[in-house]
Amino acid sequence: MDYSITLPFPDLIPTHPEVLALAEQQCSDWLVDVGGIPAEMLPGLRRQHLTDLAAGFCSGEENPNLFLMSLSLAVSNITDDYFDGEIGRNPERALEAIDEVLPLITFPPPRHSRATTPIADLTARFWAHLSQEAPRSWAGRAAGNLRAFLRAFPEEARLRAQHTIPSFPAYRELRRATVHMRHFSDTAERACGIELPGYLCSSRLFTELHECVSDVCGFINDVYSFEQEHARGDTCNLILVLARERRWSHAQAAREAIDMALAVCGLFEEAAGELLRFCRSPADGDVTQRYLALLRNEMKTTESWHHMSGRYDTSLS
Repeated sequence: MDYSITLPFPDLIPTHPEVLALAEQQCSDWLVDVGGIPAEMLPGLRRQHLTDLAAGFCSGEENPNLFLMSLSLAVSNITDDYFDGEIGRNPERALEAIDEVLPLITFPPPRHSRATTPIADLTARFWAHLSQEAPRSWAGRAAGNLRAFLRAFPEEARLRAQHTIPSFPAYRELRRATVHMRHFSDTAERACGIELPGYLCSSRLFTELHECVSDVCGFINDVYSFEQEHARGDTCNLILVLARERRWSHAQAAREAIDMALAVCGLFEEAAGELLRFCRSPADGDVTQRYLALLRNEMKTTESWHHMSGRYDTSLS
């Protein structure tokens, strides 16, 4: 059955292959240099096409820092795979791991990493690189979003260990953290040199927009990742939530998840229009237009990446 999805956002602008290759090599070199990944695992990471995903996020921007965007995506995937492994079936161990990492995400970052595990050291080194010379207002927001992503792993581990499928409200709250889109938006903001006014970032509309982005990307990812996650005993997946609550087949639940994602796209555009009307000057409106384009890119390219990467099997029973 075909579960291809077409989101109602502008097509992405292709990036020159040499630019992609350079960003991918820079990302690989950084990860190996800091001990974030063994060199022999790089081919598997490259097959995920994270640099293509990074380019999609920054589509339409002039000379974005694709190395930084690619690095953010790579570190996120390494972290996600770590907590999807053995430690992700032990809530106590997952909590211990996160308790070590969280104090390292500060601004300014610690001068010397106090990490005792590879995943904590990688996170600390990445955060120090990402937040280097960052505006304090951005860094405070970005640190909070990165910590929220990490705090979600022990709860995900608890659900997995107890074989518990959460209710839809509980699922959505947890998924908005684990999908990690707030952090990717923060990185894209830095990679593209965008600085939003503080009054916009602290507005209700700003939060609503990011909830929409997280929902769209989370719902779509749950469709494509369902078989893989179901096979390893994951329970925080929208397909399982809908199938249990509505007594549907997995295929019916997948179709509903797609419809829900498309409906949220409409909510995003409503909130985007309101945010533009909330701007206090033409200059604020211009930078907000650029930022909204990034958010649309994130949703558009996340969907297309699932086909490009080959990371997930899309057939559902």
